[in-house]
Amino acid sequence: MIDHIISVGGQDVSNEVISVKIQQQIVEADSDPGKITITLANRGQIYTNRFPPQTTPIEITFKNWVYRTEEEWRLAGGQAEATYLAATGHMTDLSANHEEAVVQGECDLGHLADALPKDHDYNVMPIFAREALETILAWHDTPIKLDWDPSIEDKQMERITYDADVTYQDVCQDIADLVGAVYYFSEANILCFRNPASTNGEYDLDPYIINPDQTASIMGFRNVVTIIGNKSEAPYDPIGTPIPSPDPIIATVADKDSIAEVGVLMAPPEYAYNIKTFEDALARANQKLQMYKMHKNALTKPIVAGIVPPLQSIASYTPFFPIAPSDLAKMNQTMADRLKELQDLENQNAEDNGRPAKKIEISDKVRGVVVGKDVDYSIDGLICNLTISPGMLEVGTPITDEDISGSIWNPAEEEE
Repeated sequence: MIDHIISVGGQDVSNEVISVKIQQQIVEADSDPGKITITLANRGQIYTNRFPPQTTPIEITFKNWVYRTEEEWRLAGGQAEATYLAATGHMTDLSANHEEAVVQGECDLGHLADALPKDHDYNVMPIFAREALETILAWHDTPIKLDWDPSIEDKQMERITYDADVTYQDVCQDIADLVGAVYYFSEANILCFRNPASTNGEYDLDPYIINPDQTASIMGFRNVVTIIGNKSEAPYDPIGTPIPSPDPIIATVADKDSIAEVGVLMAPPEYAYNIKTFEDALARANQKLQMYKMHKNALTKPIVAGIVPPLQSIASYTPFFPIAPSDLAKMNQTMADRLKELQDLENQNAEDNGRPAKKIEISDKVRGVVVGKDVDYSIDGLICNLTISPGMLEVGTPITDEDISGSIWNPAEEEE
């Protein structure tokens, strides 16, 4: 049995709910805020002009009775009520007639598009990333809660001059790049700065799968990243004097394994004005390469019913079950043949590149991290279209010197 608890402006509107739609994703440069649409029965026009936009809070929770196979649940009859906090945000618009009221809402990512205020001294800033971020977020008119993953290494920032031409999202992106984090608004509408290797639990989707999907694509994937810094000033020292220098500094990293498999896929170069040393440029390039793996590596989109896994949780499912024993035997033989082909290719690549060969495995499970979802809830049931990134699971494995090639290039020297 599926149920819901939905409040708008602190008022429980659950009895009037006709349908709910939710769209959420982990933030990328072109991401829109998470969207919420609640359609209510407007009996007696009780919701017409009821709530003010921008300040009215929204909260959506779904419930489902699910079967669990763990021992403690079997002892209790095998059933338990699962509760999913699906979305929290603020209302942006309300349209109503004599039949229905439609409440539109968003997470607070839209607030990050606001420009920084003018009435602050940007030359006096904390020198560590987390404190600088907390200080700047506190300037926003609407409170923005921050959840900083304790596993993220807090780093000292270079002297960066922010001003009113910079947005809050520019600051978030800059600091996320510096510390190697991903950021997004959680289902509780809290701005999360998370280690890409951190996860929010693990969910087996097999009991809920409607339409399995298994995608292999290199569209948008990049395996060579270039970062261009500027040595016009040395790293800031409060008691020293920056030394002017006209030389740019450029670091390039490459994922040799994927180059061997699909060829060179260059990422657009990033100009990072706060990068002053080659070591920092190389570190930023490594982080960007991991971000490409996380967001772009073979995204797959299964459809599930009755469950809403949170962003950055691990989800797994079986994409195909053969029915007949003969079909199962065929599948196992085909997988064994394919596994041998892949292992032979890996052994040859390892020998050509002078590195140890990795053991190739094929699983009957698709397993990845939830980076986006679209939820549709009505009398027809609770349906969730998930976007899962298998590549994000690889981010927890550090990229070693054997996997990365680094280089420095100075255009002035080339002209000479």
